[in-house]
Amino acid sequence: MPRHSPEGGDSRLRRLGGGGEKPRGLGARLPLLLLAVVLVLVLAGGILLYRAVFAAPADSSGPANITIEEGESLGSAARKLDEAGVIGNATVFELRARLQGAGIGIKPGEYRIRPGESGGEILTLLTEGGKEPAAEVALPEGLTLGQTAARVAARSGVSESEFRRAARKTGYGHDFLRGARGTEGFLFPRKYAFPQGASAEEMVGRMLEQYSLETRELRFGRAVELPDGGRLTEYEAVTVASLIEREAASEEERRIIASVIYNRLRAGMPLQIDATVQYALGAPKERLSLRDLEGDSPYNTYERKGLPPGPIASPGLDSIRAALNPADTEYLYYVLDQDGEEHTFTRGYEEFLEAKERAGR
Repeated sequence: MPRHSPEGGDSRLRRLGGGGEKPRGLGARLPLLLLAVVLVLVLAGGILLYRAVFAAPADSSGPANITIEEGESLGSAARKLDEAGVIGNATVFELRARLQGAGIGIKPGEYRIRPGESGGEILTLLTEGGKEPAAEVALPEGLTLGQTAARVAARSGVSESEFRRAARKTGYGHDFLRGARGTEGFLFPRKYAFPQGASAEEMVGRMLEQYSLETRELRFGRAVELPDGGRLTEYEAVTVASLIEREAASEEERRIIASVIYNRLRAGMPLQIDATVQYALGAPKERLSLRDLEGDSPYNTYERKGLPPGPIASPGLDSIRAALNPADTEYLYYVLDQDGEEHTFTRGYEEFLEAKERAGR
């Protein structure tokens, strides 16, 4: 029988390289490596989150005026901040606000956010509430530039002359002002809350931003065709809308009046719109005289064919839509009825004279 070695099996295995304590290879270190990778990813994600929420965007170039309306959602407020370029990401900002429990604490108001303010500072500002606005200015539809300047001056520290000068400029970075004589027609009607110290240029800029926001879904490229085969430019469409705004007696009439304007343009007839003469005179008159109608002004549509050189007022959205989508009619004339609440529209001149006699005009 073979004799057993006094060495045990473990000793033999050790000599052969098997059994016992194994050397520390990649398999042993793998869990540690995975943990390190996870820690790096978590740290990188934390840095990105911090930058997105708390750090100010690198391209912040100037103060941003943000209006948070009563009842506005956190998501809507975050999108406004994102569009103004004062936060890095609206979704991340909203998520962080909700995690901090600030989502229901956003307060309405007018906020002036300076360059370099972090997302955390902005969030604190929104939850503490903005300063009371220095000027609340209500601008109804159909105001001229002069009337708008007077309202601004009455409710703020900006004078009429300062506002007029700012409104005559066109270098506000908007394509719709190319070739325009000024911003008249684009000072969008609504109620504004301007922060303390806002300049005339900032006020005009805010009104232009509102116009851009309100009309962003309108298709000016498909505007009405003109007699020469061309299409209305956006500036011309707003000019037509301003005529509609000043002439329409009711909401239902806007598209019909638009059709009269285009029908007369196609027929080569002067528009003969009283509101343009009133604009040329610079002051409203209850009745225009024959001398008024013969006045020498590019805005006198009794003496000159075609559209006036530019808008005569700031139209509302409904009038702009009517200018882009006129009713399909053959009307060439209209006269305000005796009660002043609606117009009578006619195709022929004789019908117009009869309607005018009935109205006592």
